Amino acid sequence: MKIAKALVAILLVCSLFAGCASENGEKASVQAVSMICGAGNVGMQNRYAGMVSARGEVNIEKDENREVTEILVHEGDTVKAGQVLFTYDTEQASLLVERAELEVEQMKAGITDKKNARDQLEKEKKKAGTDEQLSYTLEIQACDADIREAEYNLKLKEKEVERQKEAFESTEVVSPVDGQITSMNTTGDSYDANGQKKPYISLMESGAYRVRGLFNENNAGQIVEGAPVRVLSRVDDSVWTGVISFIDWEHPTSGNSGGVMMYDGAYAEDAAELTSSSSYPFYVEMEESEGLRLGQHVYIEIADGSAAGDPASVYLPAYYLVDITEEGASVWAMNSREKLEKRAVTLGEYESATDAYEIREGLSMEDYIAFPDETLREGMACTTFDESAFEPNTMPEDYPDMDTGSSKEMFPDEEAVLPEEGGALMGEDAVIDESSIAG
Repeated sequence: MKIAKALVAILLVCSLFAGCASENGEKASVQAVSMICGAGNVGMQNRYAGMVSARGEVNIEKDENREVTEILVHEGDTVKAGQVLFTYDTEQASLLVERAELEVEQMKAGITDKKNARDQLEKEKKKAGTDEQLSYTLEIQACDADIREAEYNLKLKEKEVERQKEAFESTEVVSPVDGQITSMNTTGDSYDANGQKKPYISLMESGAYRVRGLFNENNAGQIVEGAPVRVLSRVDDSVWTGVISFIDWEHPTSGNSGGVMMYDGAYAEDAAELTSSSSYPFYVEMEESEGLRLGQHVYIEIADGSAAGDPASVYLPAYYLVDITEEGASVWAMNSREKLEKRAVTLGEYESATDAYEIREGLSMEDYIAFPDETLREGMACTTFDESAFEPNTMPEDYPDMDTGSSKEMFPDEEAVLPEEGGALMGEDAVIDESSIAG
């Protein structure tokens, strides 16, 4: 039911929360800071769907110029760093080195011949007439170019010989990490979906698990790199800990809820644009991974309930602030008399990724503020919106025309609410579309 409330809240924000005065009574709409910052009720944790994924895969390729004499592992085997995976034929490696050294000698002889030919052209040029000088000059220049190219190719070949000598000395290919063999293409006839030949041997590094989750721009304030998190099993009471190590702002996914039933009962296709949002992947680096399985579905919770590590921290989107200066800014807030006031706040650090400021003084999660616009003024009466306004069969008294039963009709199954892609889960029994986090 929490998700139902959140979606209804979005609709109300779109239609009512702009801060504009109502026709009767000129009241300002104010919303709880805790909802704006994505924290819900004070003390409540946002929960995100996650999936255990591999941090990286190690591919071992075979030297196409060498023959394998023995393969010492099988698909599914667990290997240690330094363990021999397969061996090369030493006799063939020796022949390859000898052949390469012979090619080097032939290239050196070819360069010598080119230099001799150039010297001969220089001698002939000195004896030639004026009308032949240009022809000899062009021939000499062409010969110089051939010599430079041959010398360059010789250096490449000499490096190749050095590599082959090193390969001859080491005929064993070992695993660079601890891990498990995930696939083998020893016959060379296995290709991926793009037509590329699969690696000779692929292995997954042991313990290299991380958890991938999604969040959307509506609850971005909770997701900050370095924030501690808890990872919860969906089948038992297992809990792991980690930190958010990376937020992939460069690869968002977009989605929307489609057409929206507005509070007055009218169906508004254009309102779908207002409820669309982008979702972003984020990754959790695990402090330990024992008991986790690749592909396992889990829940992710922010460990401390805030973006900055302090449950009382407020990171407010910049568009709620007015009169921003180096010294501070102001917000339109409801005072203790439920009247609107322009309140000064002290700013802390600025989070450019989420376009939010830390509010160090002047505002708490329990306060109510209005979205700034030209209709607001000091002393206006306030209409409040928070999660309590969306309890079943209750709506703010200032909007009597609202259908108090509509939330039940929109979300008939309280225990099976499908959240917006990337949205936070607010309940143990919420149903999750996991296809979007499997990448």
